Amino acid sequence: MIAVNHEVQMGTPKAAKGRRSVGFDRATVAALRAHLEERLLMGVGFTDHDLVFSKVTEEPRNPERFSREFDRRVER
Repeated sequence: MIAVNHEVQMGTPKAAKGRRSVGFDRATVAALRAHLEERLLMGVGFTDHDLVFSKVTEEPRNPERFSREFDRRVER
């Protein structure tokens, strides 16, 4: 997911390096599983884009805004 002219676009990475595995500790895996279970409870009318960081409606969050907020919280 990228922002082009401040608009979110979803697609596949251009290079093979754009896809990689990430290791998680048990607490993170448990949180991700709980997140998945919540999404599954939403039912048939729910459009699943397979996102972890999304709006409640499963629409993607703008990565620029997410990065800014992350940086602010790290500073604090």
